[in-house]
Amino acid sequence: MYPKFHNARLDDERGQTTIALAGVLAVGCLAAVALSLIGEAVVHRARARNAADAVALAAAVDPAAAEVLHDWYGARSITIEQLAERTIARSGPSQAASWASTAPPSMQPAPALVAIIARAEQLQETTLAPVAWDGTTVTLSTMDAAQLREIAGELGVCEIASEPGTTTFVLC
Repeated sequence: MYPKFHNARLDDERGQTTIALAGVLAVGCLAAVALSLIGEAVVHRARARNAADAVALAAAVDPAAAEVLHDWYGARSITIEQLAERTIARSGPSQAASWASTAPPSMQPAPALVAIIARAEQLQETTLAPVAWDGTTVTLSTMDAAQLREIAGELGVCEIASEPGTTTFVLC
């Protein structure tokens, strides 16, 4: 009933779907293996980073606690190496380094506060001479404080308690 050429064409195409399906399955398997390897690397990196941070912070505060953490992580196949103030942790193929110090941080003025004082000087057409900068606070003489007080609310600084002869402003 069907013309002869129709049957010949069906015979030529037989099996192509199987080959295409095998290719799709192979690509899917490769993608699953790649995602598995990437996921494992991410987990190892996170474990190493957490271990390094924990041991470095503990070593800065309490060396005995650092030793306990060192042993705890060692039991979980994470190697910890402490070199002076630096701690290196390895988990599988990943490595992370961390350090911690008990030294007080330097109290550089916050960039926002420096910008606010500069803007106050522009608006008041004067120069303010800060007595002290301390992170998010600035201490001014009584005379300079009087000028800043006029526009403090607009600039986002608030006056706080201070020593006689000076006034301290903080970012608010």
